[in-house]
Amino acid sequence: MRITVMEASDLLDVSPDFLRIALQQEKLPIGIAIKIRGSTRFKYFINPADLAKYMHISLKELEKRKERLHRFDGRSAQLDM
Repeated sequence: MRITVMEASDLLDVSPDFLRIALQQEKLPIGIAIKIRGSTRFKYFINPADLAKYMHISLKELEKRKERLHRFDGRSAQLDM
């Protein structure tokens, strides 16, 4: 399962920018931000197991909540840059 920054920010009820900055500063134990060489941009990776643990839910529950996001929101996955 892949979790985007948009999905994780919705699940955590924070803004995508807040989540990106927290990952860049290593303030959240749910993934990593990798600076792209020769650029000011970052690539973000959210670890589903770490996100579920942080939210105190099972991976199965995380998957259900992710599905509900798309069912009610209708938003398609976006690039995390």
